[in-house]
Amino acid sequence: MPKQITTKSNRASKREVRRRKAKSRRLQNRIASDLSLMVDIPWGRDELIAARPMGQGGMDIILIGEAKRLLNVSIEAKAQEKWSAGPFIRQARSNIETVDDWALIVKKSHQDPIVLIDFYYASKLINLVEEAHDSIFTGKRITLGKWVDEARDIHGKRGEWFCVIHTPDETFYFMEYDFYLKLLSDLVNRRINKTSQLRS
Repeated sequence: MPKQITTKSNRASKREVRRRKAKSRRLQNRIASDLSLMVDIPWGRDELIAARPMGQGGMDIILIGEAKRLLNVSIEAKAQEKWSAGPFIRQARSNIETVDDWALIVKKSHQDPIVLIDFYYASKLINLVEEAHDSIFTGKRITLGKWVDEARDIHGKRGEWFCVIHTPDETFYFMEYDFYLKLLSDLVNRRINKTSQLRS
């Protein structure tokens, strides 16, 4: 068997892979922790909310039982400097499994995450908002990084705003991560209240 030669470029490549995986793991853990606080359900290995181990297929945030019922969303998390919205969206959709909706959460270094969702999920979330700033972008392709920068220049960072993307085939929405959590929390509370009313 030939001896494997390790070069400086190979070592650098392996370090870069480890670095990217660590960034993705931190983002997944952050999301799992935030969702755990929202629904008051523990997160971690063997819990109802968990970050999927690196390299495994399926939803990046594992939801089981009551967590799945309340949150009802498949989350795809991407911690990368370059965003390829089309492939990311296809991956998010392919992992929907047994929930109704999907959310793509993307993050660059030293920036807050952005959440991209489709029209159907947005109709459940955004109709809960009485006042929010919005912008509209139109294009044949989703140039998410550019549009996020423009939206943040207009509305500011960490604000309660959302942007609508019109493509020839579909309509999408994107917003700041913290605003998405607020909207999702409102939706979860509506589900909890509805369940309580049905039981009473």
